[in-house]
Amino acid sequence: MTPPHDAVTAPSRHPHVGRLTGIRFFQTLGSALGAALLGTLLTRVFAAKLPGGKPTRLEVAMAA
Repeated sequence: MTPPHDAVTAPSRHPHVGRLTGIRFFQTLGSALGAALLGTLLTRVFAAKLPGGKPTRLEVAMAA
């Protein structure tokens, strides 16, 4: 059973849906980029701590 035509084309009762969707998109994008950056940083730090690992530029700069 299909809904009446008016129900399909009726405007949304929530006028902020589009704006909230955009906000949620950028929050998700920021979270993904933050997680990727943190993962990269932790990987480099832990790799430098392993035997035979070379120090990162940040560690060299901080040691000077």
